[in-house]
Amino acid sequence: MATDGGRCPAGPALTAGWRRLPRPALLQVHLRKLEAAGLVSAAIEVSEDGKAMKFYEVTPFALQLTPKTIMVAARSLGTESDLEAEA
Repeated sequence: MATDGGRCPAGPALTAGWRRLPRPALLQVHLRKLEAAGLVSAAIEVSEDGKAMKFYEVTPFALQLTPKTIMVAARSLGTESDLEAEA
């Protein structure tokens, strides 16, 4: 879903394709979270018609998956009884 060489525009000057997203505000919330985690970077550029556009790019990263990282992640998910209590 990227445009302009892999960059994702967000903000008031969304392209026609991005306007069709069912919940663009939710997308922006998650992009900000990804930016805070260092997984994407953002830059604001001004278009030819003077509108500000925010572009996101994926930041190169590597994730090492080991039995220990899987165990830690699994613990953070909770248990079935936790899920039943939430229902």
